Amino acid sequence: MTRLHLFQEGLPNYQQQQNNQEQTLNGEQEMDKGRLLAGGFTRDDFERYVDLRFGTGDPVYWYGWGGATTFPGEKMVARIEGCDMGRLYRPEPDKPEAQLLARKFTLSRDPETGEILTLPDGSPMWMKEFPYQYFKIWLENGIIHFKTEQGAGDNLTTMTSGHNSEIQRFEGMTIYTTPVQYQLPWRGNASTWETYNWIERTVDGKVQYDCVWHGDFPTPPGAPPGRMSMNAYFHRYDSYDELPETLRSFIEEHAPLWKGPPESLEEIRELQK
Repeated sequence: MTRLHLFQEGLPNYQQQQNNQEQTLNGEQEMDKGRLLAGGFTRDDFERYVDLRFGTGDPVYWYGWGGATTFPGEKMVARIEGCDMGRLYRPEPDKPEAQLLARKFTLSRDPETGEILTLPDGSPMWMKEFPYQYFKIWLENGIIHFKTEQGAGDNLTTMTSGHNSEIQRFEGMTIYTTPVQYQLPWRGNASTWETYNWIERTVDGKVQYDCVWHGDFPTPPGAPPGRMSMNAYFHRYDSYDELPETLRSFIEEHAPLWKGPPESLEEIRELQK
């Protein structure tokens, strides 16, 4: 059975859940308007989101696969495989705030053969601009706010977001949605946007973490200039050895730094220079 089938089996009946959340008021059915508003996070929601996204201290590995299509044109130019890895750093756990020490990369594969695409010099086509990412999140007035640092030297950027984050609760499943917009200095300040739907769900009595993601980006180095739309499904693994061999073999040969997340905030500060 494929991962996609497992994912679909775990999804509840959304229409039934919507019906259950309708309220009777003066004989009329009225949808719970809280579902239509951003925010609404409780302290418990925040703590569960931290556990989902950051883990509890040991490294977590978000393995993803998906596709990249040109826009306009809708031509699939690559299948995408990658990993976002991080560890929780939380010096003051009693406060509703947490930090994530992370790094990520993606591979571009031929959509028909699955082979890794290459640049004109024969090297693999992969996104290695994120040897680190630093996240700080905090809960304030029912909103989860984010501060993100990435890049180095003159290309070091800091951005804040989160005011449009929202939470949706269903029986056996909670979805945390976080839209993100930013610019890529190393791509001429090209505008980029992403939407993450982080999913906490119960399958066979066990909690499982997944993510459905979509983004809009400039085409990568080596590809024709333009933009592309990307989508991916992520599943969280709790050790490097659990990652699919297709990714581990690439890391071993080409990207040993990406065997795990940064060890400390000090390592990130060095990478920012």
